[in-house]
Amino acid sequence: MTRTVVAEAYGGPEVLALPRHRTARSGAGQVLVDVRAAGTNPIDFKLYSGDMGRDAANLPMPLGMEVAGVVVAAAPGVAGYTGPLTVGDEVIAARRCTAATPSGSSPTPRTWGTSRRR
Repeated sequence: MTRTVVAEAYGGPEVLALPRHRTARSGAGQVLVDVRAAGTNPIDFKLYSGDMGRDAANLPMPLGMEVAGVVVAAAPGVAGYTGPLTVGDEVIAARRCTAATPSGSSPTPRTWGTSRRR
């Protein structure tokens, strides 16, 4: 099980929740990232406040489009901006739902030292 901050309705901070849900699985051509940090930006508020539309099909709406973490599953042959991605790689990624596309993922610089390096 995992947790993700979501907007359960359109509105202000009172609509945010941290529910438990099944851990996502990576599909063909994707990596699954154990997220250690997720960035939220003004666009997140604009989306969950309803300023950019109120389509109920978009709820619950996860927040944080940019993430940093460690690859925990990778489809064979996936590559990011700088080359192959494998389990254990620390990455920054653009999240799409809960799995990341390798083309939107890149290893973190070694100088960051954010977690358990191999």
